[in-house]
Amino acid sequence: MATVTLKNVPDELYEKIKTSAAVNRRSVNQEVIFLIEQALAANAAGTEATLAEVRLLREKLGIYVTEEEVTQAKNEGRYRPTKEEIMETAKRLREKTAHYHLTDEELNKWKNEGRP
Repeated sequence: MATVTLKNVPDELYEKIKTSAAVNRRSVNQEVIFLIEQALAANAAGTEATLAEVRLLREKLGIYVTEEEVTQAKNEGRYRPTKEEIMETAKRLREKTAHYHLTDEELNKWKNEGRP
């Protein structure tokens, strides 16, 4: 069997586990394993129940959706800038940052001697 070490367990949580273990006549370790098993079983049961409901509804309605249709639905309504909008934004950014650009002479000086 594998061994798992838990670190940084909040004091309040540890006390709750310890109390639950005492009530159920288990060690803290056994209680933690029991609680994890229950949580995973509930999660699996919840997932299975949801899938069963979806399958039943799909059968009733006769609706089957392909991956392509899902992708298309996700992309519908998303903003996609036009080429002109992209170019205009790039132009504005160049204008705003023009004073940050170095001339070739300044760049060579920076490379060879340090930042001007």
